[in-house]
Amino acid sequence: MRADFAMPLPKSILCTSCKKTYPEGWKRCPYCGHDELRIRQVRQAQRYMEKKVREFEQRTGKSVRKDRDDRQQQPQKQRGPRPGQQPQKQRGPRPERPQQQQ
Repeated sequence: MRADFAMPLPKSILCTSCKKTYPEGWKRCPYCGHDELRIRQVRQAQRYMEKKVREFEQRTGKSVRKDRDDRQQQPQKQRGPRPGQQPQKQRGPRPERPQQQQ
């Protein structure tokens, strides 16, 4: 009778990190902890952002990476006072307060 009701073996998945097999349905590899789903999601998000950056560069005619590199190479300029703004007055030493008796 037992031969008639053989249980099917669970599907096995090969871990891309450690190359061991583990049963289907596990979120992570039980041997090394590699999470294939998370890796796929990160790759998808990176592709999406790269696409958006390319679209922005095509619309504006600028390269974001190039502009960022140019700003890092230029020395920072010292800013002067804003036009129309009064210079701040320097305060002198604070007058001493008389101590209160309790």
